[in-house]
Amino acid sequence: MKKKEANKDVMKEVAEKTAESTIDLREIDEEEENDGEEENKPPRELLSGFKKTNLKIHLLANTDFADLANKKKYQRLFDVGVLSLTASGKIDEKMTKIFKDRASVHTECGDFLVSLKKEQKTALKDKVAEMAAKVGWK
Repeated sequence: MKKKEANKDVMKEVAEKTAESTIDLREIDEEEENDGEEENKPPRELLSGFKKTNLKIHLLANTDFADLANKKKYQRLFDVGVLSLTASGKIDEKMTKIFKDRASVHTECGDFLVSLKKEQKTALKDKVAEMAAKVGWK
């Protein structure tokens, strides 16, 4: 019993430290922050390479790809996709509609998930590869 209590204490301590070090970006008001160096800072703008190549980055978080696929403005929009581990678990025919033909789609594979054993990581990669092959991706 003492070991379980010690584990609970450690977990509680970790949770408290994590809560103390967490930053909520919504709380930062960039307009009001002025440390007297505003004149020396360049304005925020796109990198010139992005402008020259007409590169646009769309960050889509917690999105239902079926909803995106049904919206005309997203159909065949993306040349490249980078999918999180969670999003890679949703690879299906609907998701393919948002990518152009011959689009390059990269997926996170879970290699750095500490909680998974080597066999589980291999199984996860195999499952993502199977789902990708099923919709015609290589």
